[in-house]
Amino acid sequence: MRPENKNRLINAGIRFLIPVFILFSFSVNAQQKKQRVFFDGYVSDIQQVMFDSIGNNWLMDNVIHNRLNLEVIPHNNIRVVLQARNRLIFGNSMTADPLYADRTGADQNFTDLSFNIAKGNSFVLNSTIDRAFLELTFDKFELVAGRQRINWSNTFVWNPNDLFNVYSYFEVDYPERPGCDAVSVKYYPSFSSQIQGAVTADSAGKITAAMFGRFNVLNADIQLLGGIIKEEDYVLGMGWVTDIRGISFRGEGSWFYPMERNVDTSGKILVSAGLDYTFSNSVMLQTEWMFCNKPIEIENGITSAFNGAMDVRALAWSKYSGFAAVSYPFNPIINGTIAGIWFPDLKGFFVGPSLEFNVAENFNFSIIHQYFKSNAMLAGTSMAKGYQLNMFYLRMKYHF
Repeated sequence: MRPENKNRLINAGIRFLIPVFILFSFSVNAQQKKQRVFFDGYVSDIQQVMFDSIGNNWLMDNVIHNRLNLEVIPHNNIRVVLQARNRLIFGNSMTADPLYADRTGADQNFTDLSFNIAKGNSFVLNSTIDRAFLELTFDKFELVAGRQRINWSNTFVWNPNDLFNVYSYFEVDYPERPGCDAVSVKYYPSFSSQIQGAVTADSAGKITAAMFGRFNVLNADIQLLGGIIKEEDYVLGMGWVTDIRGISFRGEGSWFYPMERNVDTSGKILVSAGLDYTFSNSVMLQTEWMFCNKPIEIENGITSAFNGAMDVRALAWSKYSGFAAVSYPFNPIINGTIAGIWFPDLKGFFVGPSLEFNVAENFNFSIIHQYFKSNAMLAGTSMAKGYQLNMFYLRMKYHF
């Protein structure tokens, strides 16, 4: 890690912290204390089967996933949050990929809080702290320091405004989504408006910093943002959420421009927009589409796009992409969903049906299928190669 980047992050954090701590020190004694502790979590078990064709070799894995959430409120101006996910992973993927355990234990954040407690040829036991922050509030100000989730996105599948902790739509057992090591300050000028500044660094010490503002205009929530991404690109973005006769219309877009002048300076544009509507019979319809003038090149077919660290600039695999989903609660216990994505440049698509059974108030199980198919051109060649992948999941989850 470069020392100058670490010092820059610390200095930036101090600039955020000093004024808020001063304000907080004047108010802490005047407030009535409220001491509260909250603890919850869940345990899930996922059986996964993966194959390209049912007659070929199957990879079978199992993940026992435990999440622990601790929240302490020692004072009505102070909140401390600590959350961790613990996973025991075992199965064929471990033996097929010698680097599987190392990738599981990798942490792309400034502080390494992912620990492989034990590992062998066929298993890995990993514990990751994905939330660990202190939150201070004073009047209309809020400061959060530590590992947190900074959520600036509006859309469902592709999130060009999610600069700090982008996530994968295809992740089936991580509803909390990843966090980042950051210092952020929020200011609420009114009930419907918000201004936020945040700074973070990754494991290489590269800084991402941005300002964000959200306000309401004619019953539409509008947001604007700007900053730098990993000391590589400037970014400007905007987003919106509004309602048109019961139809939710939301979208967001970002423009990334390289900081170095000796590289391609045309910039990258990512725009996503979507509609969702719930009918009177409880059928919910979602649609979304995305445009990117410079989608990433996939080296070995559509499945290779799942490997490596997530980056907001690498969301697009095709210049145009389209998504649609329909969900319906058959009864209070059973809910069904089918989703699909089209990737024209890859000559590919994704289909994902699922069923969820709410057996009890704190226990449910799900059946999930993900199918990917593409006939993409291999990067740097004029050759096309077909790929397909089936992934089946059986998940049981108990909340406590």
